[in-house]
Amino acid sequence: TWASPISADLVAGKSLRLGQVQSVGQDLYWSEGRPADGGRITIVHRDGEGTLVDLLPPPYSARSSVHEYGGGELLATSDGVFFINAEDQDIYVVRGDSSIERITEQEGWRFSDLCLDETNARLIGVAEIHRQDHDPEPENVLAAISLHPGGLGAVERLAEGKDFYGCPRISPDGATLAWLEWSLPHMPW
Repeated sequence: TWASPISADLVAGKSLRLGQVQSVGQDLYWSEGRPADGGRITIVHRDGEGTLVDLLPPPYSARSSVHEYGGGELLATSDGVFFINAEDQDIYVVRGDSSIERITEQEGWRFSDLCLDETNARLIGVAEIHRQDHDPEPENVLAAISLHPGGLGAVERLAEGKDFYGCPRISPDGATLAWLEWSLPHMPW
């Protein structure tokens, strides 16, 4: 019944949310939620000497909303850091010179959980296809996204028909792709 001196901002306003962590050689990359930026999520790079750099300037924010809860918002590679932009759910890449390039432009598609298929110059990831806003039953697929200059961003369905896909990974020799898939009410465990 009284005005509390303790506010939500006082409790959580300065708390960073640390997310996905990846390494490439001596370099570390992670997603970091910034309450002071309205919850925007940047990607931080720490090089081998310990220097920290934010890779994403506003308005970019690295967040996937696949399956609504997201995750898998970045993929660090030697050629750049691929990320899912929160605003449009498309895939972008930020390169070493700090340039940012949009890879996909797929209306209604959301992407997540990317891996690099160097052999075929493509990304492989989970995709969720929404036919309308707030689609209660979006289609889930495993997708390949071309990195070829002539077909950059072209999307190919690799697997479909299950309720969920996750964790696509390429074998070290590039010859085999493995992933998890399941349909409700069954779960992968």
